[in-house]
Amino acid sequence: IKINSSWVTEEECQWLFTLAKSTQVFWEIDADTYAPVIITNASYEVHTYAAKKLFNAKFEVEIGNDIISQRQ
Repeated sequence: IKINSSWVTEEECQWLFTLAKSTQVFWEIDADTYAPVIITNASYEVHTYAAKKLFNAKFEVEIGNDIISQRQ
């Protein structure tokens, strides 16, 4: 699955890239069900607009096999 952010600030881009470093990333399927994902690729583009740097973060992820349900 390919995921692209909108144009974000450098601070927001750095926050998004904490995902790439995390060992626990989950895809919310619905309010009670989550699937683990593996980030296989992460990159970003930089553009300057009105003297302001904007970033577009891109991720490629694979959904893991174990779906975790919070419902008991």
